[in-house]
Amino acid sequence: MTPDLFDELLNIVKDDLQKCLIKNPLSAALIKNPLSAAHRLLITLHYLAEGCSMHELAWCYRVGKSIAHYVIKETTSVLWEKLCPLVLPEPTREQFEEISMQFYERWDMPNCFGAVDGKHVSIQAPKHSGSDYFNYKKGFSLVLLAVCDAKYCFTMVDIGVQGSSHDSTVFKEGKFGKAILNGSLDIPLPKNLPNSNIMERI
Repeated sequence: MTPDLFDELLNIVKDDLQKCLIKNPLSAALIKNPLSAAHRLLITLHYLAEGCSMHELAWCYRVGKSIAHYVIKETTSVLWEKLCPLVLPEPTREQFEEISMQFYERWDMPNCFGAVDGKHVSIQAPKHSGSDYFNYKKGFSLVLLAVCDAKYCFTMVDIGVQGSSHDSTVFKEGKFGKAILNGSLDIPLPKNLPNSNIMERI
């Protein structure tokens, strides 16, 4: 990452990272030497790029392991909250119409506004979680549910449902499924299938 890109990212998340410091349960330990927003972002980006241990991060940045853990947890939440609307905004009705047209032109699939699939992301089982995250592949995971357009580009993602959940539960419990079921997603109205009077939406 270039310094300019780091500064640009820091400007986006800086205010929220400062608020996290105030709410942090370990803030009492940080009062004498508070970590700046830049320091917190640097620790998190290092972790995301390298996947190193908390021990290694703590040694590298001269912070405690528990502080490194909380910094990463808070900073990744802020990154998701601030960047998701910028890089993966929820499609508008017009964009869904365009996606539907692309599915028909490329794949002969009419009235389709997205292809949905799930992927198990391996994790270490949280303490005292029992078999909540234990999946059919005999490992522990969270489920990533993704929707893509006709050109294989992501349009929506949802992660966080426990790995033991059935596919229908993953759909119903995720943000995407809830938005479909309660009608809050601005999808196009059903329309007739080509060359027929059958009205359907896929």
